[in-house]
Amino acid sequence: MKLVALIVLIWLPVFAHGQQKCACPENYNYEKPTADKTYKFKNGQVIGLCGFTEDKGLTYSEFALFNCATNKIIAEWSATATCTVTFSNDTLKIEKLYLFPIKGEYKNIPFRVVKIYFSKGTFKKTSYYQPSLLKYSSAEISNAIKLYKTGKRANTEANIEIADKLFCAFVSGSKEAEVCFLSVKEKLGPFDGAIAELWDSLLNLYKDYKKYVQK
Repeated sequence: MKLVALIVLIWLPVFAHGQQKCACPENYNYEKPTADKTYKFKNGQVIGLCGFTEDKGLTYSEFALFNCATNKIIAEWSATATCTVTFSNDTLKIEKLYLFPIKGEYKNIPFRVVKIYFSKGTFKKTSYYQPSLLKYSSAEISNAIKLYKTGKRANTEANIEIADKLFCAFVSGSKEAEVCFLSVKEKLGPFDGAIAELWDSLLNLYKDYKKYVQK
């Protein structure tokens, strides 16, 4: 019994140290002190996730991924983000969901993807967009442009929906829709409050996607 007790005493500090390594970073230590989830890679590296979970753990927002050994944040997403996080083939995949009008109704689309993995012991992070998920038909593109041209100035969600459709039409390859999209604020605005925030968020997405396709 004394030998068993001695072994336990020896291993307790090691176990405690391991637990401490997966303590949430200070800025994310609000729901609980330790990681919501941990992901162990084949090279022994462990990445933790801390943040707010929704839909019974299916999606996350305002969260960070961090190195459990160093407590250093690897990547983080704001409170406005809604993401799914999966781990397979030794790779973490984070899909950021966006609400877009697809086939007559708004749907959550995993438009932007971030992948985290290790290659030859070196940490890697890549990201890309999935434009095929927003593909509009010729009729849908024409309808989006028509809605823009006949739209009236108003600080409303209806005008943001027009902007959303124009963005999808642009992603689908329409240069005319892109020109219309960039003039939304001037033609259908001005926007204020929550509507302005929705427009700014969409415009920032456009700018980032534009950089991506021009690489």
